[in-house]
Amino acid sequence: MVEERDTRMRILAAAKSALLDAGYANLATRGIAEAAGVPLSQIHYHFGSKQKLVLAVLDMENQQRLAPSCHVPVQLAAVEAVAAGL
Repeated sequence: MVEERDTRMRILAAAKSALLDAGYANLATRGIAEAAGVPLSQIHYHFGSKQKLVLAVLDMENQQRLAPSCHVPVQLAAVEAVAAGL
């Protein structure tokens, strides 16, 4: 559902900001929920725990950084030629 995805994205954005500002040791799910404008229970519903929330933030960042490189066309013949030379 669109609303669930929007809630999840707001939580991820708030968690990213809090993580950058405070670091993991000072990260508080209550503060993240407040910044995202959602009840604390939504963090646990969408992510299960603080650790899983942080992993989701890191995964989101990795996906955003890798996305441009996924669109690079790969010539199979060129890859095979390089592999044959190894």
